[in-house]
Amino acid sequence: MVSKAFRAAGDSSRAATESVSAQNLRVAFIIPSLRSGGCERQVANLLEDLQTRFRLELLIKDAEVVFPVPASIPIRCSLIGLSSDHGTVFKAWRFLRRIVVTGRMLRKGQYDVICTFIDLNNVVTLLAARLFRVRAPIVAVEQTVIPEYFEHDHLAQRHRGLMRVLLHATYGRVDRVIALTDAIADFLREAFDVTRPIDVIAPGVDSGRFHPPREAEPTNSVLEPQFLAAPIRLISVGGLIARKDPALLIRAMRIVVEAQPHAHLFLIGEGAEDALLRDLITSLELTEHVHMLGWRANVEEYVRLADVSLLASTADPLPQALLEALMSGVPVVTTRSTSEWDRILTDPMLGTLVKTRDEHDFATAVLEVLERADVKDRDAISDYARTRFERNIMAEAYGDVIAECLAAKPSRSGAKPRRALYGLHRLRAALKQSS
Repeated sequence: MVSKAFRAAGDSSRAATESVSAQNLRVAFIIPSLRSGGCERQVANLLEDLQTRFRLELLIKDAEVVFPVPASIPIRCSLIGLSSDHGTVFKAWRFLRRIVVTGRMLRKGQYDVICTFIDLNNVVTLLAARLFRVRAPIVAVEQTVIPEYFEHDHLAQRHRGLMRVLLHATYGRVDRVIALTDAIADFLREAFDVTRPIDVIAPGVDSGRFHPPREAEPTNSVLEPQFLAAPIRLISVGGLIARKDPALLIRAMRIVVEAQPHAHLFLIGEGAEDALLRDLITSLELTEHVHMLGWRANVEEYVRLADVSLLASTADPLPQALLEALMSGVPVVTTRSTSEWDRILTDPMLGTLVKTRDEHDFATAVLEVLERADVKDRDAISDYARTRFERNIMAEAYGDVIAECLAAKPSRSGAKPRRALYGLHRLRAALKQSS
């Protein structure tokens, strides 16, 4: 059991809308961790929003929980490390151990529905349920698999064949499949031969936190003076990791400040690239224009006062930070980290899409957005985002899928245990061949 120190205090303030019988239905949410990332934040939000409809439990591998989880929701932790700093044999053994440990947790929990999140974790959940004869319906949520991921990640390229086999088998056997975006759903059909219906449920943003500035809303005095004093505020929220390519933003700023000397870039986030980025800022003599703020819990206050929100990821299914910017009425400049952006940025008012790994194109786009940005557009941008990415719409859609699973026929997840064991033999053979 995870310590209560890792949890958020208090329950959701939303009124209960379901009957007592519905609240007694046990639903497991399974995700590797709740440490960081947009996917993890979505799960934390769902736990808060759905706790009045169902009896929820969180099953994770990593004991460190950063995002708030209501105190009423039990957290079960398997304490299986997720580090990638191991050889193929160890990873294969750990994968099989995850199946066994997860299966025991599922059998002990006696859940009515199982919701599992993120590619290989979904594979683990299905195999665990089959092996331990767990008959609860399984809802598998795919939030990460996009073609750009395989184009830019060498490890993903190496194991693409194995992932195709595993994900094709998993998404053909679970009871429901949910995709974060249409781009993910299309890729599952085209590259992984998933022929069954796929529910697309867009990520949600809390419009109560993320919204345009309001006249009666005072500026928080704890914001950095350098941020409040900046005439032009560019902001980037996200992990300081190679896949997000924050270094490109810094190199692009050298071009931006030549045309806009009053522009300032504020990086909000933490990660392995921190020291390298600080060195890059110094070497490019941008210490007066680029500011690394670390992580901020009140990120919405920074976003609300920004002029443009930036992201330079090479592969990103649908960055939560940019959706939060749009909800706040802030235009965005982003790389084409997913084809989903072509469906979202349909009006120049919303922002600009550029190719990856090109600081010149990125800087040009930033300058163009700054030139045409109009404070009068902020409410229109926010209204557009609310129609597509409102958090309560997401929560209601997930709740309906769970309710439909409960009303449907018994799941196949507990049937044919011998076939499940045969599937494990095939998995071991595939892992051996991959190594």
